[in-house]
Order: sequence, then C-alpha cells, then structure tokens
Amino acid sequence: MLRTIACMIMFLSVAAQAQPARQVTLEQDFQPGRYTVHHEMESQGSTTMGEQSMEQASTMTMIMDIIIGPQQNDVTQVEMQFSRIAQSFSQNGQVLMSYDSERAQDADNPLASIYRPLLETRIAFEVTPEGTVKNVTGLDELWDRIA
Repeated sequence: MLRTIACMIMFLSVAAQAQPARQVTLEQDFQPGRYTVHHEMESQGSTTMGEQSMEQASTMTMIMDIIIGPQQNDVTQVEMQFSRIAQSFSQNGQVLMSYDSERAQDADNPLASIYRPLLETRIAFEVTPEGTVKNVTGLDELWDRIA
C-alpha cells in the first residue's frame, strides 16, 4: 500500500509537469476547517488454472483527516494524517488476512507494521494562492519509519 501511495504521488507530480505547453491546475476552494476523506475500495477476481478455479476478494478502508488553516502571510497551512486503515484479503470465501487500525487486538498483526507509519505520521505543507506547495514536512519522517 505504501508503494501504491508513493507511486500515486510520483504519478501526479510527473503528470502535472509532463506537458509544459499546457498548464495543469488542481484547485480546490477549501475553507479553513477540518475535512475527512473516507475512501472504500473493493476488488474481486478469479484465477483459473486447468479445471481449478480460485476466487479472490479484497477490501480496503482508508480515512484521512485534513486540517486547513487560515491564510496567513499569503500561504495556507495544510495538515494531513490517516486516522484509520482497514484491509482484508479472502480466497474462496475464507478470510486469509485482515487488519483494522481501530481494533486493539490488531496491534501485533503483520499488516500493522506496514500501515503504522502512515497512521503515525502527519504530513504538513503550505499552499500559496496560486496553488504552489511549499515547505512540506513529515515526508522524511514517513520514509524513515518505512525503512
């Protein structure tokens, strides 16, 4: 999952710079306050080898809190942090692995070590009125926790 997020960030960065002849502007008019992004994903598939078939399913929930501060000195402070991550994998209807950061018993779950860095790291940055992102903090801490 961490690789997926890192790849998405890199993809968006590259895509925004890929066509210098056209300017790409990703603009949101968020007012100061707290926002919650709740993302649910489900996937299902089947693998057939000869006469054998295997059904697979995966679900994922990711909740991120975003805090938008008031504009000061021509920049807006933005902070982001995941507040919940849950994931499950099943095969032929049997759950093989599941994790939910809200369940205390999942603290020793193998998936906890993968998702804990995302849950424990706050990413902060400043955005100018033109949409330029400046002074990003927390990414080095995230990479250190992942390593």
